[in-house]
Amino acid sequence: MHRSKAKLILLILFPAVVSLMLSIFLITSFVYGELREQREHFTQAIVSQLTASTADYLVTEDLLGLNVVLGNLVSEGDLIFASVYKTDNKLVAQAGKTGVRQEDIVTRDISFQNETAGYLRVVVNQSNLDETFRQLIAVFILVHLLILGAAAAFVWGFADLIFLGLFSIRRPQTDETLSSSSAEDSGATQTASNDAAQPAREADDTHLIMVMKIRPHRWLATHEDRIASALSLYRCQVEVSDGQDIIAKFSAADAEDCFYDAICAGLLLIQVFERLNTTINIKIGINLVTASEHIDACRKQTVYIASIAERQLLISSDAYKICRGDPRLLITDFHNSLTPTGSVYQVESLQPAYQKLIELQAEKLSRS
Repeated sequence: MHRSKAKLILLILFPAVVSLMLSIFLITSFVYGELREQREHFTQAIVSQLTASTADYLVTEDLLGLNVVLGNLVSEGDLIFASVYKTDNKLVAQAGKTGVRQEDIVTRDISFQNETAGYLRVVVNQSNLDETFRQLIAVFILVHLLILGAAAAFVWGFADLIFLGLFSIRRPQTDETLSSSSAEDSGATQTASNDAAQPAREADDTHLIMVMKIRPHRWLATHEDRIASALSLYRCQVEVSDGQDIIAKFSAADAEDCFYDAICAGLLLIQVFERLNTTINIKIGINLVTASEHIDACRKQTVYIASIAERQLLISSDAYKICRGDPRLLITDFHNSLTPTGSVYQVESLQPAYQKLIELQAEKLSRS
């Protein structure tokens, strides 16, 4: 009897084991791909911001400033190694471990006013992602081993009932039942495809608009070059600068990248004017624009959002929907008697690892 139960357990669990092993392989491959994509996105973001912030140091040959910037990023743990070279391959600054694999090094040109001033080589710290993946694999295998053990115990205890179920006669489905099931599945598939396609169409034509107000107005002309330098670091297109307000546009293939650029530019401007120690009040508002909206109405709404800010960066509820899950941002509710609850949000800052680069850029611009 025990031998028969053992054979039954093997007969039932062998396909399950094969299926679970295949599932583990497919799911872990997918998760590893997602983690790798996040790592690549993080690497590109770090490298892009670092090349932008080191360009001025390299052009002015501020070697001390370059070493300070690289040293700070390495000490924070985001980078293992970073170095800056001139176009003649002369090393000008370096920080971190030198014994790294060549395939882990990311190289990016450093440009200044459309001219190549040198290049940057960095190695991003990947230990956290690798450790997360190893832990995920261990938990996934443990859970499936527990499921297989529970299934084996169930088969062992109810072998007789399982034998009875395997040899019982099952009523076949009629043609009408099969046709009905096929029609329902086809309708559900079509509905799901339409629902999935709708957000994709809406996301194609979106961009962000930022309105910045300087009060008193007379200080705008004085700091216009400094403001333009800050916006140029984050792929900004200045549309209007009429001596009263600055209206800028941010657009990118990815809505989240577009929004992150706008946020970084706004936070950088606030940091710059905080370091100038003046009585200037900077007000910044960001709003989402889609093809279905009238752009003039959207601009008026953005101007209004900026007008209620006080040395703050405020965003509309539509813009908040894009970034509410972004772990790099610290966003809080904005309470004001002039706006309904939930219609405006305040971006406090970036997470410390990302905010550090903003502070370094602000320090450089405030001295220019």
